[in-house]
Amino acid sequence: MKIGIIIAAGGNSSRISLAKNKLLIDIHNIPVIIRTIRQFLQLPYDLEIMVVSHSDYILEFKNVFKKYGLEHISVISGGKTRRESVSNGIKRISKENEVVIIHDGARPFVRGDDIVKCINGAIKFGSACLGVKSKDTMKIVNKQQVIINTPKREMVYQIQTPQCFLYKIAKEIHELGNKENSDVTDDAMLAELAGYPVKIINGHYDNIKITTDEDLLYASWLLSNRDNT
Repeated sequence: MKIGIIIAAGGNSSRISLAKNKLLIDIHNIPVIIRTIRQFLQLPYDLEIMVVSHSDYILEFKNVFKKYGLEHISVISGGKTRRESVSNGIKRISKENEVVIIHDGARPFVRGDDIVKCINGAIKFGSACLGVKSKDTMKIVNKQQVIINTPKREMVYQIQTPQCFLYKIAKEIHELGNKENSDVTDDAMLAELAGYPVKIINGHYDNIKITTDEDLLYASWLLSNRDNT
């Protein structure tokens, strides 16, 4: 089976104190983006991997990929928003892909078996994404930050990536998103707006997104204390 993988790598790393792209920061001597991609290279599929980056970092990513023998990975320029960036990837990725995976470049600890479960979820349901049940009680507030609702905790999930879609659905929801200039925070939301059900696949809490300096410290600890390094 041919699988297309779009790695969203266009963030500005504004919450990291180091003056460089967080995906190019080494954790235990290996850049975050390389650790992320390696989690996909172990999959038993015909893979097409495309990294969508801010134009300022394209050359740096290509140089890093060359250093690690990953010259076959494409790097393209993103858009002004995450949705636009992923949409650029959807337009460029091969139509021969049966499933399209969209993943945050800053999530280097996703497990291979969870990726496979997400792919299988997309094949069965059309759309699927990883998530974990919320450990905390969540509150819905109004613009004045006054609580207006408390959803049942067992019904609340923290959504992660990868998010997986049949190619035709990925293409359709992003075309719709571009047409309506949808203000969304992830691709599953585009599927929701288009009327497609999205199946939640239970993931793991250590599939963190590296966003802050504290996340970098936790990532280093994870690498020192988990089997899947």
